Amino acid sequence: TTYDPIDGYVFNFDTLLIPYLPYFSNCHTFDSYIPIWLLVEGKECELPDTYNKTWYRYKYPALLDQDHVKFTGPFDFFGEPIADWCYRTLTCDYEEDLTSTDNVNRWYEVSTGST
Repeated sequence: TTYDPIDGYVFNFDTLLIPYLPYFSNCHTFDSYIPIWLLVEGKECELPDTYNKTWYRYKYPALLDQDHVKFTGPFDFFGEPIADWCYRTLTCDYEEDLTSTDNVNRWYEVSTGST
């Protein structure tokens, strides 16, 4: 932000940080927006079932309380870190009728460089 005596405050807008995933809507559990925090910290988070049943991480829930988090540094050889783990499947449905043509091109139908 700069101040110009003639134009007043001039805002240079280069970056937009949004707290949700853009271009996703009509997803199960979510509606028009998928908040990033809810995606990785929701009650649907679980541990993957691809590891051996004796995997040390199965002793803890997917989302830990702060008392069970274990940090391992670069010199903690053979250490086993314990942190939140979120594995989930997200199912979404198209909102557009893909079998018919629309009056204007959809965002994925426009050519490169179009606005």
